[in-house]
Amino acid sequence: IPRVLKVGTAPSIFEIIFLIYYLKLHQLQEVQHQV
Repeated sequence: IPRVLKVGTAPSIFEIIFLIYYLKLHQLQEVQHQV
């Protein structure tokens, strides 16, 4: 998790999108490893 999330009191739209994108990348990597 990037430190930027801890700095802001409320997560910005960019941080939310980045977090979702980061989680999706991990899911894709896990699926590729399973296959």
